[in-house]
Amino acid sequence: MLEVRALSVAYGQHRALDGASVRVGRAEIVVILGANGAGKSSLLKAVAGICEGRVAGEVLLDGGDIAGMAPHRIVDQGVALVPEGRGVFGDLAVEENLALGAYGPRARDEEAGNLDRVMALFPKLGERRRQVVRTMSGGEQQMVAIGRAMMSNPRILMLDEPVAGMNREETEDMARAILDVRDEWGVTVLLVEHDMGMVMDISDHVCVLNFGRRIAAGTPAEVRADEEVIRAYLGASREAA
Repeated sequence: MLEVRALSVAYGQHRALDGASVRVGRAEIVVILGANGAGKSSLLKAVAGICEGRVAGEVLLDGGDIAGMAPHRIVDQGVALVPEGRGVFGDLAVEENLALGAYGPRARDEEAGNLDRVMALFPKLGERRRQVVRTMSGGEQQMVAIGRAMMSNPRILMLDEPVAGMNREETEDMARAILDVRDEWGVTVLLVEHDMGMVMDISDHVCVLNFGRRIAAGTPAEVRADEEVIRAYLGASREAA
């Protein structure tokens, strides 16, 4: 469904990605792992068309190259990104934030039905639909950000560190919601995350980046057993712990 081929991203003289490739099948959860600075966020931004750096390579959606398209056209193709930091409109209410996600042609005919489904996905948003978003917790604001992305009626949902700063209970709730996005909505998920325990439990496939290049890809079990991953990422995490 989505295939990233030999993707490179450079910011001036700094190369954030160096020929990285990722394949994402329909209705899969694929996780991008890597330490800080590995190029994970740059990959998602390049796919979404909002990367500030120089981008080279191919981004194929159902065989058609979307690299270089305007961001709004990529959204109309069915690709939605929830960036790191959420990007919600803090002075607007929950329902107003969600409505902004349905501005595109792809989403308009499904707006009412998708709103009901978002409220079912995150019942707390239904209870607080008139609450101003900046008065909500970080976990609740993340629900708003994901709900707004789902209002665009995506085929592919990209999430950049969706459980950052959450406690264990909030993380488990978010993991269940991501599984529902795949299983109930039939939406493909491309996920960047640091929480190894959470992502290994819910992912179908894992891609590991290190200093801008892919060093491993496979099932969670295969990646866990990869010696280069253990040295470059898992081992570093264990030492830090």
